[in-house]
Amino acid sequence: PTSNEEYEVSHILIAVSPDATPAQLASAKRLAEKVDRLAKSGRNFAKLAITYSDSSDALKGGNLGWRKGFDLPTFLTHVVPRLKAGQISNVLRTASGFHIVKLDKVRRQTHKDIVEQVHVRHILLIPNAIQDAATVRERLEKIRKEILSGKVRFSVIAASVSQDPGSASAGGNLGWQSPDAFTPRFAAAIAKLKVGQISQPFQTRYGWHIAQLLGRRKFNETKEMKRLHAIEAIRASRADEDTQLWLQRLRDDAYVRILAG
Repeated sequence: PTSNEEYEVSHILIAVSPDATPAQLASAKRLAEKVDRLAKSGRNFAKLAITYSDSSDALKGGNLGWRKGFDLPTFLTHVVPRLKAGQISNVLRTASGFHIVKLDKVRRQTHKDIVEQVHVRHILLIPNAIQDAATVRERLEKIRKEILSGKVRFSVIAASVSQDPGSASAGGNLGWQSPDAFTPRFAAAIAKLKVGQISQPFQTRYGWHIAQLLGRRKFNETKEMKRLHAIEAIRASRADEDTQLWLQRLRDDAYVRILAG
């Protein structure tokens, strides 16, 4: 699949237990082939998914949403791009069961690989029973003034007081990130800053922050960067129970065979 194409995909899973008997496998295969025939005869795919699919997305009509090629489950990366919009695959066999896949739509992204990134560090304080939101905000205002006056260094105070376990030990440093990696409120707060400036205290769903903008740059997303994005997308997709099965059970594509319709 090309990196600038996205696919809207729907999916039906006829689940099979890892310890299924030959008779159970045969029964599941017959059901999958029946559903495949119904889908190809013009029956509404979403209704078939609601009726037959064992996938967690069944009640959504089996819709997996829009996905880039590298964001598809492994066994679909070479199947979906070969389908035409509206086309339904033959039955696919994996360790988790039998699958029928429909390519709903295809769209081509025209964006360039040049993105803006920001280098940010922050301090996070979380209100609790002892310190309410107002107290936390006042404390951050005081810390900000002390940093600006030169009494303390941002990295030192961040390591000492920040409650972000992912960045406190690094002096609050979040590294280079695309703004869309942050929550909308965090991104909005740093968008207003010039390099070197420290924000006023602001609130996100995680708590209260002050953030310092250390730099901005235009970054060319190379093939390596795309590879890292793909890995991250796979990690994020583990929340989906079916994708988790695919990742855990499918060591490679040798588990996959397309059954003749």
